[in-house]
Amino acid sequence: NAKGRDEPSDVELSVDVPERIKLTLSRVETQLFRGLEAVVGEGYFAGYPFESRFRLKKPELLPRVRDKLPELLAVGEHNPIITFHLRPGVRWHDGVPLTAEDAKFTYQALVDPRNSSPRAGAFETIKSVEVVDELTVRVVYKRLHAQGILGWADVGLLPKHLLDDAGLAREADRRKLSPDERKKLSVRTSSFNRAPIGSGPFRFAEWLPDQYIHITRNDDYWGHKTAYRDAFFRVIPDYLTMELEFGAGALDMYESLPHQAARYRGDPNVRVLPNKEGSLTYIGFNQRLPMFKDVRVRRALGMAVDVEAIIRYVLSGEGMRSTGPFYSVTPYFDTTTKPLPYDPPAALALLEQVGWRKNARGTLEKDGKPFAFTLVTNNGNPQRKAIMIIAQEAWKKLGIDVKIQAFEWTVFLEEFVHTHKFDAFVLAYAGGAVDPDKFETFHSTQTNPYQPNYVGYESAEADRLLQAIREAYDEQELLRLTHQFHNLAARDQPLTFLYEPIRSVVLDKRIVRLEPRADGSVVKHQLETPSGGNLFHDFTQWRKLSASEQPSAD
Repeated sequence: NAKGRDEPSDVELSVDVPERIKLTLSRVETQLFRGLEAVVGEGYFAGYPFESRFRLKKPELLPRVRDKLPELLAVGEHNPIITFHLRPGVRWHDGVPLTAEDAKFTYQALVDPRNSSPRAGAFETIKSVEVVDELTVRVVYKRLHAQGILGWADVGLLPKHLLDDAGLAREADRRKLSPDERKKLSVRTSSFNRAPIGSGPFRFAEWLPDQYIHITRNDDYWGHKTAYRDAFFRVIPDYLTMELEFGAGALDMYESLPHQAARYRGDPNVRVLPNKEGSLTYIGFNQRLPMFKDVRVRRALGMAVDVEAIIRYVLSGEGMRSTGPFYSVTPYFDTTTKPLPYDPPAALALLEQVGWRKNARGTLEKDGKPFAFTLVTNNGNPQRKAIMIIAQEAWKKLGIDVKIQAFEWTVFLEEFVHTHKFDAFVLAYAGGAVDPDKFETFHSTQTNPYQPNYVGYESAEADRLLQAIREAYDEQELLRLTHQFHNLAARDQPLTFLYEPIRSVVLDKRIVRLEPRADGSVVKHQLETPSGGNLFHDFTQWRKLSASEQPSAD
């Protein structure tokens, strides 16, 4: 529009759909269309004359929709199908049966723009979700997506009866919302988010903001019942208070800072275990801003920060240097990729190449404008605050004016990260270690508000690799592509990859894992971190022994 912003508009058109051939395959064949070109002609799919099949009511709008035509008329579709068979007898915590309609509704809610779900990108390859019967769901993809099933494994289902239009209307009536408030009500703004109803082994009981969340055992759960009745997740503002509460017996466990974990090692009443599910701390620069668009600037800012010193002094050595977007414990991590060197003189030389020069006051400026920005993060994380201070001092030595600020978590996310109203931030991403799909985090189509490419990274080569990774069903081909992307990200620095922390959890030694045996007996194991790295993987099997009980001899 006149202000240079994207503005949605409707374009009326008709399409002359040609006769189509449907092939039913017993498995995914990634080279299908390449093979078919031997029959229909080389370049048939890429060079199809799409415009000849469309008639626009206003032909002058063709330039605005030309890129959309191949999506509206797919000349060659490869539609992998995943069929889910839901477990019978599962009920939501309010007693309503869980059915295939809930699975379909969950998909619809995820991709509904009103809900601004950051996970929508994981489902953009889906063509349709079909209810076959009460307990069967068929998911049809519009193109290849080898990791599609992992996207489903990463989200929980939503109860349709509470959150569809009828459910939201009932909520609006209960809350006596005004007409304007009713229009704004969605899954994202529903009271369900403050009092959720699920179908798992725990029921939501109570949430006192800034104090605790209380969950309780679901005695109607279809699977293994938890060994304890109640669990409380307390909100404690700082690590010193956590340590004091743990020492006083008011906490059974907490994720500690490295120097705190070191103090507990050797204590016969305490276990210190690593939670290695996967986490990567980084600095993100908003590449929508001119000052951060040039890769040389981002590389220079990264090269000015001594990451090894951060690991040594801030983490007490409990961390590993990151070189790119994949975790080092996965096969997708390219071991030949080198981290950015710590080299402030070379960093300054890169900035000078871009046109930044020191003025008489020793401050970098370009075209009369100083190099200045604000770095933000969330409160309650002393490591991120330390990173901000270290980075600020490092960049100040280059002649950059950097202000630092920390905000309450919700404010940090909603006012800065999700809305992209930031210069730079310190954050981390975690989980998803088994999933090589980084499409949502780095693809150029995921840069809108509430989408996970927060920094606005755009690269045609990255887009090509990210799409190819989604389409790679062969393990060796997948490894080749992920290593290429890891190396590309190390060069482009869409994020300044800092480190993977070793997150130590201190626990009361009386917490054990119960293992039922076929003869009815129960073995009480000392806790250990599972091979997958997630310490809390079997959390439902934990129990705290009484003072007189002892773990089994194993």
